[in-house]
Amino acid sequence: MSYLMGIESWTLQEIHLFANTLDFLDHEFIFIFFKRVSKLLEYYIQFEKGREVYCGLLINIIEYTFVKNQYEFAEVLLTQLGLLSTSFQDFFSRTLYKFFEGLLIMRTVNEEQGRTMATRMLDIMVELDQAPLSKMFSLLLE
Repeated sequence: MSYLMGIESWTLQEIHLFANTLDFLDHEFIFIFFKRVSKLLEYYIQFEKGREVYCGLLINIIEYTFVKNQYEFAEVLLTQLGLLSTSFQDFFSRTLYKFFEGLLIMRTVNEEQGRTMATRMLDIMVELDQAPLSKMFSLLLE
């Protein structure tokens, strides 16, 4: 964490490191770091690898917000993920976007409708031989 706190200029490598270490960071630092890296979003999304790293970061933070029941923040992040995951290369991110969208509807608007949407995306993951990911994300439905 001290390494991430000392960074003045974030590269994709540090953003990727941050995205993959959320579980080890304090709650307050996650949002401080996210604000820092959000400022670089416009620059990095011009590159395929940058879009991929940012989509991964958004997916991990969205999952974190659902675990912490922070639905308003999840909704904002979900909008960002939706805007970033529009090309065919972003298929995985788009699948998770639709899953999280269903999860948000399930928890805030209509449980049955949202669960149907989210479950459909989990089924697609299984169909595409991604059963372990489907099982991991299905834990958020409980």
